[in-house]
Amino acid sequence: MAPVDFQIKWTLAAREDFQDILLFIAADNPEAALNVGDQIEHRIDQLQKYPESGPVLPEEPEGEYRQIVAGNYRVIYRIHHEENAVEIKRLWHGARGEPEI
Repeated sequence: MAPVDFQIKWTLAAREDFQDILLFIAADNPEAALNVGDQIEHRIDQLQKYPESGPVLPEEPEGEYRQIVAGNYRVIYRIHHEENAVEIKRLWHGARGEPEI
């Protein structure tokens, strides 16, 4: 039996983060914004097949939240096994410190 692909769901905060990141980069370099956007989307798409590929956030000892890295950006997410879904919570530049979840 083949593994089930997980559905990707974005929170409003994550969508706003993504848009803000791209707009900030595009102000100086539109082509770079497209590349960063593609890189982030590619990493998130990989979660459909490998939702547990990202490590548990060290600041979340209960293991509820995980992260993957796409370039300079942290993608914070949570797995909902009962729904076969991955919820993208926040996108955060690594230089900004710890994410507010």
